[in-house]
Amino acid sequence: MTTSPDDFVSLKVFPTPTIAAMMASLLESHGIRCVTPGADLKDAFASVQQVAGGLGCEIRVPASQLEAARAVLVEAKQAGEALEGEASEAEDSGDDVDPSSSR
Repeated sequence: MTTSPDDFVSLKVFPTPTIAAMMASLLESHGIRCVTPGADLKDAFASVQQVAGGLGCEIRVPASQLEAARAVLVEAKQAGEALEGEASEAEDSGDDVDPSSSR
């Protein structure tokens, strides 16, 4: 069976519906259509699924946008790792920032 460019294909399975929703929002902000089938149904049972090692929540995108979607996720992961690195460096150097002093 041949996949049409408009057919939705699996991009990634995330551990919770909340994370999947955040990633779906990021993809949509980059113009990538996506769906999270069953995310609303899983939300009510998310804590049970976590404990039981549930299946997580899948994001599906059109086949024609799969590579672009993968690139967005890679970019987001790299940005997150960079932020974690900066936070660790600031913590190690004692450059703690007081959030109340930003006024």
